[in-house]
Amino acid sequence: MKKFLSLLFLLVFVISIPATWAQSDEEEEEVVETIEKHQISLSELMQLINEQGNEVFLQDLIITPAPQDAKFLIDKIFYKIYEIPAPSSEASSLYLYNCDFLFEDGNALVFDGWNFLKLNIIGVNADCPIRFNDCTLAAGYPIRIENTSFGNDIEFAGDEIDGKLSLNNCQFNRSFKCRQAFSVVLFDGCTFDADSSYFVNADSEVNHYQLDIGETAFGEVQLKNCQFHQAGISNLLSINMSAAEIGKLNLWKLHLHSLDLTDLSVEKSILGDSLQISDYVAVQNFDFPAENTNLPWYNLDGEKLCLLVSSQNARPFPYQAKTNEYISNTLLYNELMSCYNKINGMYQARGDRRSTNSSYIEIKNLETRMQRYLYQVDPTLNLFIGYHLNQFLSFFSDYATNPAKSLLISLYTILIFAFIYLLTYSEWDGINFRYFVRQYMLLADYFMTDQSLKDLYKKDIKEEHEQFEKMKASYLRNKADIPLMVRGLGYPLYFLWTARQTFSLKLYEKIELMHGQWKQLSRKRKTLIGVLTAIMLLLFFIAVLLIKFVNSFILSINMFLAMGFGKTPDGRSPMYLTVIEGLIGWLMITIFTITLLSQLLQAW
Repeated sequence: MKKFLSLLFLLVFVISIPATWAQSDEEEEEVVETIEKHQISLSELMQLINEQGNEVFLQDLIITPAPQDAKFLIDKIFYKIYEIPAPSSEASSLYLYNCDFLFEDGNALVFDGWNFLKLNIIGVNADCPIRFNDCTLAAGYPIRIENTSFGNDIEFAGDEIDGKLSLNNCQFNRSFKCRQAFSVVLFDGCTFDADSSYFVNADSEVNHYQLDIGETAFGEVQLKNCQFHQAGISNLLSINMSAAEIGKLNLWKLHLHSLDLTDLSVEKSILGDSLQISDYVAVQNFDFPAENTNLPWYNLDGEKLCLLVSSQNARPFPYQAKTNEYISNTLLYNELMSCYNKINGMYQARGDRRSTNSSYIEIKNLETRMQRYLYQVDPTLNLFIGYHLNQFLSFFSDYATNPAKSLLISLYTILIFAFIYLLTYSEWDGINFRYFVRQYMLLADYFMTDQSLKDLYKKDIKEEHEQFEKMKASYLRNKADIPLMVRGLGYPLYFLWTARQTFSLKLYEKIELMHGQWKQLSRKRKTLIGVLTAIMLLLFFIAVLLIKFVNSFILSINMFLAMGFGKTPDGRSPMYLTVIEGLIGWLMITIFTITLLSQLLQAW
């Protein structure tokens, strides 16, 4: 009993330990959640920075301007800023953890001339513009900004800097601008939400950007797992890389509205995938290494490529050849087509056949649209035929890039004509209106008279029976006028016919049902025979349709592939149909052959 109680006590103790740990963890979490932030002014902030020297650690603070902070306020004529100078010329580390910057006056907070050994901004909330001007990095540590929310603009500006700028899981409500040449710029898991109240009242004559890294040189730029929400603001673009110089560019899993690559120059490589671009990509004068650009076309398709065209009285607008008004501008149209062909050439250089064909299809769609416009301006027969031939090529073979589609459409065409031939007479099967009348009369005689199936079959083959009996009497037994060798050739024919008829007659004897007239049968037997007759009629019609379809399908193939080898049905309607199908088949086979050869030549 004592041993049992000891074991029970030990078991309860072991079970209670995790519960105690869990309870202590919950208490710690509650303690973390209930930490109160201490509010300080900019003057107090500067005092803390000076006191801590080259290792500045700021945590759980609310920084807000006070009347005594006027000494930090600098008037820039059109706006004012609060400038936080570097504590010394030596390299300093600045850690901002779980801090809030609340500036009701909306003036920017500027860190000017800092020489950072380390800069970590973690869990910060800022409703004021924040700028880092002419700041440098003294060591190889990256600038880390994580889990931070910026309710206003944030900007880095200054000379070239040998270091990495890393932003992870941050939220931006206005814009992020980088005009400082970092070695590496990384955005991972960031969200850009447009502040509607701000952008609606912003300057409507210019385009605004949520992420602006244009006109700057970077060693490498990586954008991964980022979301850009435009909020329906027409002059708000997602990403600006115009006139930038980038060594390596990586784009991965981005959901954005627009992308400005105008005058962008990428020197070494581009790697991109899983891009969901809802509107357009500006690509005028976009330079990229053809052999080292891995950006599949499905990230750019849907006629998203455009030119951002400047206007004298309004902001730059995206030019896309989607309307007659835009297509009529030949200069811009040719420039856009040049951009398309440049990207298509890049896919050809890489051997990406899928992207090559898909981008080529979009190019041809634009050319077809141009042909339609030219025909509307000058409706000549040549332009009419050219435009509709392009439409047919698009439908039939995706402009000679998809032989499988050509083959499928050819098969559908053969099947359509085969179903049409089902309704016409063919000498191959002899099934027509008279055939059904004859079969109906035989069936009616079977029910009206005492004739058996065997008798009806004999009646049906009466002419054939007379023919073979005449052959037997006049030829096989004519020993005087016909040589033995010639007569010997007829014996197998007569024997095979006799054997077939004997087998058929015995089969009809076995399946005989009525043995009399329909009116003499009992009600029960009438029901049984009626059901069996309905089943047999159904099977008969299925067999007739199957035979008819097989013959029609073979006829359709014959006409489609070789125009019947010069022989067409005698009926008027079928004859005209076969001629039409032959012409269609000739055209389709020609295009299919060209399409197949073009794809094979691409592989070589």
